[in-house]
Amino acid sequence: MTTETENSTTVRVAVTQVEPEWLDLDATIDKTCELMKKAADNGAKLITFPECWVPGYPAWVWSVPQNLF
Repeated sequence: MTTETENSTTVRVAVTQVEPEWLDLDATIDKTCELMKKAADNGAKLITFPECWVPGYPAWVWSVPQNLF
């Protein structure tokens, strides 16, 4: 007879709580790659990033006139 423990799999998950490089896509991608490598080096098989991580724009971006950018 197989027990539930014998059929289960443990997955190490990394959760990011950092800021992207605001309004800089290339720097955010570089930072993403660094964080993914660090997580993998620590045994993570899954890493999560906040919503809107890429392209990394602040929540207030839609409340200011667009000609400021």
